[in-house]
Amino acid sequence: MIGFAGVLDGRAHLLGTPSGRFGAGHLARVGADDLLEPAAYEYWTGSGWGDDPLAAAPVLPAPVAELSVQFNRHFDRWFAVHLDEQRAAIVLRTAPELTGPWSGGEVVVSGADCPGLYGGFLHPWAADRPAIYFTLTQWGPYNVDFFRADLA
Repeated sequence: MIGFAGVLDGRAHLLGTPSGRFGAGHLARVGADDLLEPAAYEYWTGSGWGDDPLAAAPVLPAPVAELSVQFNRHFDRWFAVHLDEQRAAIVLRTAPELTGPWSGGEVVVSGADCPGLYGGFLHPWAADRPAIYFTLTQWGPYNVDFFRADLA
């Protein structure tokens, strides 16, 4: 799964996870015109950028699923919202840079309140406010809801 962070300095930046819901998040970048060119990607290694995807270092510790990433201008920090399957919750992590360090994750919606939850996809309204707006999906009833979490 991939969460696009946007284009910075002419490069698209994205955070990706392996298949499933228990992997870590890894950071990659590619020229904005080269998204369909696998050989053009660079991966964050923990100390710099390299072209070997197997050398990519996790920037978001596992478990990360259904990831959404956005820069919040109000807080001047990167926000990542995702499902944490082990906690059965949608969590918010923050970082000063895409490379981290990322916070451990604050629960914004618990599975106890919304059983069978997944998702947590940020809406553009979250970009410059002291709140985040995001969609959340539940298995049953299979539906998408719109949430707000005040952070101030």
